[in-house]
Amino acid sequence: MAEDDLDTAEVMLRSNKYIYVSFMCEQAIEKLAKGIYVYTFDKEAPFTHNISIVLRDIEKVTNTDEYKEYETLFATLTSFYIIGR
Repeated sequence: MAEDDLDTAEVMLRSNKYIYVSFMCEQAIEKLAKGIYVYTFDKEAPFTHNISIVLRDIEKVTNTDEYKEYETLFATLTSFYIIGR
């Protein structure tokens, strides 16, 4: 599903529909983050569209902070999700 979202973002980019590009990119990353969450915890991911919240939970158990460098990007994408809705 995330790949489909990225394909849609690409079509929207070619159509100069930039708000939808951002929205679909957020959706793709959110799905991937939640997939990692399900894989890590073997339970349903939190009901949120905030990518950072999902990844912070994962970081706690994996003892990694590799997502920290992307927090600004995730916050920006989350804001585009809100605008797009």
